Amino acid sequence: MNKPTRSEQAEAILKGNGRDLASKILARRATSAEDFLEAFNLERIDLIAEVEDHARLLSFGMNVVGPRDGIYVIDDGGSYRVYLQERGETMQGVAGVDFSSAVDTLIDLCVLRNGIPWRPVG
Repeated sequence: MNKPTRSEQAEAILKGNGRDLASKILARRATSAEDFLEAFNLERIDLIAEVEDHARLLSFGMNVVGPRDGIYVIDDGGSYRVYLQERGETMQGVAGVDFSSAVDTLIDLCVLRNGIPWRPVG
């Protein structure tokens, strides 16, 4: 498989398909940090570039507090709550943060949720 663009790689990670894409690129199951370094050539700035505005930030998570597992991105009217919920419990996240901090947290949670044992440089 030809290596997808950096934008396509970032989109896959943010939508929860990073491990699948890395496995397709490698033509084998991606499991280690070295696998992701081999499969992807993106940097953190590529992930940040995919979340260019308020609407895009909200598109990567659930926007109403609820019982489902996943990433939540809540607009609190001037600030954001971004968190990961598993089995009804908040596992990690932040509240009362600005847009930039919300994007940083979203990226960290997406990498974590994908089970990627690697952090993009930058």
